[in-house]
Amino acid sequence: MRTCCIITPHPFWRERMGCGTLMRGRYKLLGELFDEVLVLFITKSDETCPLPGATMRLRQSFHAQHRAAIQSYIKNKNISLCYFSYDYWPGIADTVDCQTALELHDVMHLRSESFKKFDVSCPINKTKDQEIEELQKFDVVFCLNLEEVNYLQTNAVPCIYLPPTFSFQMISQPEHEPIAGMIGSAAKPNVDGLTQLIKHSTGFGDLVIAGAISKLDLPVGACQHKFTRLGYVTTPQEFYSQINVALSPIRFGAGLKIKVLEALANGCRLLATSHSIEGFPPGIHEVVTIEDNFDKWTKDLLQQSISVKRSKIENYVNEHFSENAFKSRLKQVI
Repeated sequence: MRTCCIITPHPFWRERMGCGTLMRGRYKLLGELFDEVLVLFITKSDETCPLPGATMRLRQSFHAQHRAAIQSYIKNKNISLCYFSYDYWPGIADTVDCQTALELHDVMHLRSESFKKFDVSCPINKTKDQEIEELQKFDVVFCLNLEEVNYLQTNAVPCIYLPPTFSFQMISQPEHEPIAGMIGSAAKPNVDGLTQLIKHSTGFGDLVIAGAISKLDLPVGACQHKFTRLGYVTTPQEFYSQINVALSPIRFGAGLKIKVLEALANGCRLLATSHSIEGFPPGIHEVVTIEDNFDKWTKDLLQQSISVKRSKIENYVNEHFSENAFKSRLKQVI
């Protein structure tokens, strides 16, 4: 019997952010490749993981006794693969007696450098030497961003490209006139991007915004945008069914922008910055309208975005982000 254990600090089973969407997909597909998938949830909160596995509560800082307890748990459960979502606890990968894989959402030192270029403080800061040394301790590091894969491989990290998985669905959307919208958390890159869009873009008409970012006070821009605030939506389709052009005005960060992939997977055209599509497979420029100058984010550009055929978007998503692509790559490793 082969058992996989996902070790995570975040409640991906209910999380609205992109990392939650990503890990829910990973959990589902790992269940098809292993006889059993457990989740070891390590948290300072009072929340308990509802999935099969265990919850470790940290009432104090993480130390050697916690590592020993995890090592014992992995051994007793006869785990074949420890699948880490984030590398929050140095030393675990060194102590467990099984194969170890890390789901790398962002290369943190590259993320820090990207934040600094825009004079924004990064919540988590790591040096290049520190992060590379930590990543080299895993048997394999799965990365979402093709550019970051190449970068890590040149720095002797056992890194493999493992794309996110999304099932394409052609949802019904408004026709004719462009209706633009943005969905996102209140993370700094999202807030910065929406602020820049509001200050410089003109002639959009109404903007539909959803997620935590729709709860914030928004600046008055060059054009008096009218906002439809959806707040938190039950499903992404609730948002995408009300627009026909998704917006990704992100200027800095790292990793792969899940909001871009999510929009495409719902058959939605997209207007984005060049940073938003970094690390995507070839062909992304053919299905996404790219513009870094927010002064040019006008209704005419939205109209140009609508001209992209949704069938072309469907082909791109199915080719690069299907479940089969995930399974074949993961099987090669495990």
